[in-house]
Amino acid sequence: MHFNRREMENKRWLAIIGVAVVVIIIAMIVVNTTRRDPVSFALITTSDLQSQIVPFETEIDGRKLTVGGFARIASAARKAREGADQYLILSSGDDLIAPLLTVFGGVPEMIGMSAAGYITAAPGNHEFDRGDSVFATALKHAGFRVVASNMEFEHEYLKERVKKNIQWNLGDKRVFIFGLMTPDFVRVTNARGVSVDEDIITVARKQVEIGHAASADIIVAITHIGLDLDRKLAAEVPGIDIIVGGHSHEFAYETVGKTIIVQDGAKGSHLGVLRFELNDGAIVEPSWELVLLDSTVGADAEIDSIMNTYWSAMNDSLGQPVGSALVGLDARKSSVRAGESNLGDMIADSWLGWFAGADIALVTGGSIRGDQIYPAGELTYLDINSIMPFRNEVLRTELTGAQLARTLELSASAIHVEGDDCPDSCRVAYGGFLQVAGVRFTIDLSKAPFKGIFDGRNVSSVIDSGDRVSNIKVKSGDKWLPIDPILKYDVLVNSWTASGGDGHYVFLDSTVVKTPTSMYSTDVLAGYIEKHNPVAPKTDGRIDLR
Repeated sequence: MHFNRREMENKRWLAIIGVAVVVIIIAMIVVNTTRRDPVSFALITTSDLQSQIVPFETEIDGRKLTVGGFARIASAARKAREGADQYLILSSGDDLIAPLLTVFGGVPEMIGMSAAGYITAAPGNHEFDRGDSVFATALKHAGFRVVASNMEFEHEYLKERVKKNIQWNLGDKRVFIFGLMTPDFVRVTNARGVSVDEDIITVARKQVEIGHAASADIIVAITHIGLDLDRKLAAEVPGIDIIVGGHSHEFAYETVGKTIIVQDGAKGSHLGVLRFELNDGAIVEPSWELVLLDSTVGADAEIDSIMNTYWSAMNDSLGQPVGSALVGLDARKSSVRAGESNLGDMIADSWLGWFAGADIALVTGGSIRGDQIYPAGELTYLDINSIMPFRNEVLRTELTGAQLARTLELSASAIHVEGDDCPDSCRVAYGGFLQVAGVRFTIDLSKAPFKGIFDGRNVSSVIDSGDRVSNIKVKSGDKWLPIDPILKYDVLVNSWTASGGDGHYVFLDSTVVKTPTSMYSTDVLAGYIEKHNPVAPKTDGRIDLR
């Protein structure tokens, strides 16, 4: 058979066209297969729940409201994820705290979080208030994953259970999550067998590198370091898409560089919801909503029943009346951690009243809890345990006047003043401010605070000894005498402060004699209220703040 040249040319072009069509079809298939359409996300958050497993009364914007609790969190979270292609429910830590932690060891909190649908949590410092083994036991009841990139554990279960990072494949998107614990962990927590890498910037950079190597679409840091360090983290570690923060109990939605930072307050009064679309690796049109967890959000009936069973059991064990107060008792952080409080005065006075012969009582503001004015009226053991949930033992110590003066100067450094040129790592922790009895003094916030280099709970070098505190006088009988730098004073502190907690390194000096009393702060306060019922404490100027 013979073909002319034109026929051969036509067949050649038909073959070329056929190949081209096949190539185009294959290319279209590949493009359609690999194209990743925008995906809508709902990132749902809580922070610093502090064992508030049921609703509680509080004041918001001048209104008295009943808010919070896991039943409402679960209901609001279900509504928040409607319409989203993917969602995550995250906690940034401090979900456990006494007295519920003391009574049930963290079990109801873990059950409640699991039932509400949490997927990942970072631990906070209060998770370790009863030690690493209690936290480990609590986690055995948790149906969510736990992440902490800068923590190391001796406890075998915690080594296995707490991950450096976690990856979630949500549809065709990969979410990489890492967690950070506060660098102040050693100073604010009693846990043994736990260490924390304080260089959070280096840790975070390494985790971001791991996330990029894993081809993550989103990198999320769940942090328990406070808003100031969240901002520093975002500024110094490129590649973090979202920081879900906690520890400082603030409300925040801001962007530093390309990093979104969110915080949703404390105790579960609000649910944080960050909505956005992920398109070609970019977060598009983010929006932040704080959902007030009042009665309008509804409640999961099953979770509500379980949580109320635990709460009732705690009330049964701690609900007996102790006495009553004729005035409100000021436990607000702004009062007990930055000045004189009538409640702080009463607690310190209760110690001096209980321990005959003691000269001075020093009570850390961080040991006084509730962040509210407890209303006038009946006081129960539950109230006392809520006010002082850590049940620290009161210790008698011997301090020279010079050591006492240094301790008061350290206490004054806990108050932050803008421009005082003292980073958090170089001063006493915020909760280390002291409420006092048996001593009075002046604090001048215009003067320089103590500033030192901390090595764990001790200080390796003092940069500035500070000069905020002056006019220190100690009560002797009915007189107030100037402090004697050589004289030894019988000083009451809790076991936390005596161990150098919050940065009170003076008590780690080998010359400081410490004597246990086997009496706990809650019991001493309860005894004082019973004896002086009804109580009506008021401030008397023992801390003259200027």
